Amino acid sequence: MNSLLLRFLLLAFVAALGACEVFEPLPTSTPTRVLTGPTLEASPVVRGEFPTEPALLQGQNDPTAAALPSGGVLPPLAVATEQDSIRQSIQVTTRAGLTLPGDLYSSGDQRWPGLLMLAPDPQAWLDLPLRLQAAGFTVLVMSSADVSSAEVLSDVLVSFSDVGTVDPGNMGVIGAEAGADVALLGCAVELLCDVVALISPTQHDPLLVAMQRYNPRSLFVAASEGDTVGVAAARALDDYAQGESALEVVPGNGRGAALLQENAALGDRLVAWVRGQF
Repeated sequence: MNSLLLRFLLLAFVAALGACEVFEPLPTSTPTRVLTGPTLEASPVVRGEFPTEPALLQGQNDPTAAALPSGGVLPPLAVATEQDSIRQSIQVTTRAGLTLPGDLYSSGDQRWPGLLMLAPDPQAWLDLPLRLQAAGFTVLVMSSADVSSAEVLSDVLVSFSDVGTVDPGNMGVIGAEAGADVALLGCAVELLCDVVALISPTQHDPLLVAMQRYNPRSLFVAASEGDTVGVAAARALDDYAQGESALEVVPGNGRGAALLQENAALGDRLVAWVRGQF
């Protein structure tokens, strides 16, 4: 009797186990409510909306900007191109986030020495940027009111060196008046700057201090006889120069970029001097 009862209980236990799903069922090809709860199946058709034409200007949010290292400087951003394709309006973005306008003179895709030109009025250079471009340079013209410190000048030169038509191993700065001051102050601490040309500098002692750090790189400095401050600074800088130095004191009272227009021979000598440095 006990044996029969034991067998009956054993069979009942086995049957109970068979009725229960001890093992989870295999996954199904589609979600089910049994284990996963309510779900939505993926749509069989993806309807992506894409622009028909790419934007003309990507702005600064482009792949180049995304790939910059920490503290890097963007290359100049093209804004507009003149019909002759030599002069191009650009913007330079500094490390501090400032956006500075300028004009880039270049042609073709070959790398040429790069020249940054600074003056209170960039238009006062007249045809000099075109003459330098024709002489074998890529030229960037900016206002000294925008590039007003050594730090900003350094950012501009780093950005300028990324232009595809600039040889970053051969670069210089030409500055007039306040642009002459910041040119030497910036080049004293920025090794991308190989040569500097100063037209009518307006400071004296700060430039002599900067000259000690700028040496022994090449220097061109010019002023008119009537510009007593500029002449004094020019002669002192020429005396402090340890590398190649060219001093030009010309008749008249002109200052800055206007001095080059009043003295065509001085402009010719400046172009010839710069060409001889590269």
